[in-house]
Amino acid sequence: MPVPRPSLLRAAAVLGTLALLAGCSGTVSGKHGDRSLPGLGVSGAVGTMPGVRIAAPLDVPRTRSEVVVTGNGPAVQIDQLFVLQLSLYDARTGERVLSTYDGRTAPVVAKSSDDTLFPALTDAIVGQRQGSRIVVALTGADAYGAGGVPPEGVRAEDDLVVVADVVSVPPSKALTLANGKVEGPVADAPQVQTVEDLPVGVLFPGGKRPTATRVVPLITGEGPRVRDHSLVTLHFLGQVWGAGAPYADTYFKEPVVVPIGAEGSAAAWDDALVGVRQGSRVLVIGRAGPPSVATGPRVAENEIVAWVVDVLGVS
Repeated sequence: MPVPRPSLLRAAAVLGTLALLAGCSGTVSGKHGDRSLPGLGVSGAVGTMPGVRIAAPLDVPRTRSEVVVTGNGPAVQIDQLFVLQLSLYDARTGERVLSTYDGRTAPVVAKSSDDTLFPALTDAIVGQRQGSRIVVALTGADAYGAGGVPPEGVRAEDDLVVVADVVSVPPSKALTLANGKVEGPVADAPQVQTVEDLPVGVLFPGGKRPTATRVVPLITGEGPRVRDHSLVTLHFLGQVWGAGAPYADTYFKEPVVVPIGAEGSAAAWDDALVGVRQGSRVLVIGRAGPPSVATGPRVAENEIVAWVVDVLGVS
């Protein structure tokens, strides 16, 4: 049975006074160089389900943390979005009880200034680089605290092991589209209206509105490609199919940072933007779907929307 998103958030949130782990030997040690915690080993590449070896029941006398893989990407900054893949294990049984790698739960999108994760967990992640794997062995008291809710099948007094992969951090540099290749017009596609090269609206062709997601390249950049679970810095304009004016436009504001293929992302963007290069402008046509940064609350889920998207930064 799929694990619903709220259960994972509760499990992650009740990590309480979590202190994250660091080390590359495969065993977990304390922050101050004391003896490794016997019976716990973590292996595997960041971005894949971790291999966790637990000599159950694993005794966790106190919460300890270690970084088993140190990334080389940009570091998580205060009040900045980041994307985590999380896996939780019951130290008593050694069994995995929750994971965003199971294909049924989206990666966690969080910010140091929100309450998605408990402050101690957020504090430990701030400063860690994209590509890092952080391991936590924590006591049941630290995990659940007063009134915390353990994951299904885990007793309230059970200790936990948590593996957190920092898979995306907003890119440190954003580009303009000045060096991109301008593509030729596509006859049956909506036409983008611009003023001084900035999009201001979309003119729609006649006929039936489309039903399938479509991507029309307008400018092709040369930067890195958007990947699944990227955080992308972008400008966009959104206009409901057949409408006379856009409902959203960031081109005269600060660009936005959005997750791709993670919690809160637009399904049409998940399909359309993966593989697009930084420095590109594309026209994305697709169903609005549930409210997101791409639509907001005013656009019905079944509407077809044309988005003009400038990809300025790719994590």
